[in-house]
Amino acid sequence: MEKEIYPLSSQKFNEIEQNLSFILSHFQEPIFPRNIMTKALSYQKEVFNVREALEYKTSNYEDCRINAYPSFTKYNGINRTAPSFLMIDIDLKDFASRDKLDRSLNRVLKQIESKMHGHPTILWTLRRADIYQ
Repeated sequence: MEKEIYPLSSQKFNEIEQNLSFILSHFQEPIFPRNIMTKALSYQKEVFNVREALEYKTSNYEDCRINAYPSFTKYNGINRTAPSFLMIDIDLKDFASRDKLDRSLNRVLKQIESKMHGHPTILWTLRRADIYQ
């Protein structure tokens, strides 16, 4: 049974657009082309601008992902983009307590600030901190 697709209010669509802009603000130019994937799409598709990245309404904007790096494959199918985006996951399961995770997270953030002069975004899930720089 297929899930019913609900039309988005203009306010909700604007919120989705702003969230995508926030994610894209972490990336270096060129932003596009870049691969995306959604729950409904179930494979990666190359998009060339924000409008194309937002047109996958069939997924109800659920479980949407965008690659951290542009999709440049000019050399034998190998993406030769230099790394410029740091992703770190710190999982609670790897620590004896939430307090120990928090202390580790603070050490990582101090290192990012001192070595990279960075101020990363931190997204919390129930049991994990995701750091994006």
